[in-house]
Amino acid sequence: LYQLYNLPDIIQVIKISRLRWMGHVKRMNEKEIPKRILEFNIEGKRRVGRSRLRWEDSITNDIRKLGIKNWWIAVKDRDLWRRILKEAKTRPEL
Repeated sequence: LYQLYNLPDIIQVIKISRLRWMGHVKRMNEKEIPKRILEFNIEGKRRVGRSRLRWEDSITNDIRKLGIKNWWIAVKDRDLWRRILKEAKTRPEL
């Protein structure tokens, strides 16, 4: 149906939105709450077994699939990040 109606895949739309939000948060001031939460380090012991995936782990996995190097630098340039996201919309491997 996606091909018939020429609609984007909902999973890809969610991943692109997640990447867009990551760029927004990374450009935020250090005192903003979302940035502090994203970069917060929790102290203490972890449970036994495989650790749960974090939101940032999903982002880095998507960025790795796109083949973007030094993404934390590219995020700082808003126009460059928009171009990367626009190109990512056309890539089926995301």
